[in-house]
Amino acid sequence: MVVGAGPAGLTAAIYAQRAGKQTLLIEKSTFGGQMTFSPKIENYPGIPEMSGNEFADKLLDQVMSMGADIEMENVTGIIDEGARKIVFADSKKYEAKAVIIAVGVRH
Repeated sequence: MVVGAGPAGLTAAIYAQRAGKQTLLIEKSTFGGQMTFSPKIENYPGIPEMSGNEFADKLLDQVMSMGADIEMENVTGIIDEGARKIVFADSKKYEAKAVIIAVGVRH
């Protein structure tokens, strides 16, 4: 499970899917995080220039095309019970073997 769908969370979901894991990506508001507010991204290898929104859309498309599950939820807590992790959200709880927390930052 990946909590957060900014660049780090989306990338983590891509790598988890490539590793053959069943992946659930949970995001509370906007896919892409703060980069969606960037009018121009030009420091990413292989991409001369594009908007943050475009880049976020491409990452999300790749995650979805690889078969990851996506939920729009606000995660409120996580309990580590060793072999399983319990993730609490506003409307339900989830169980996972591992949780990557990639919730980003705020200004």
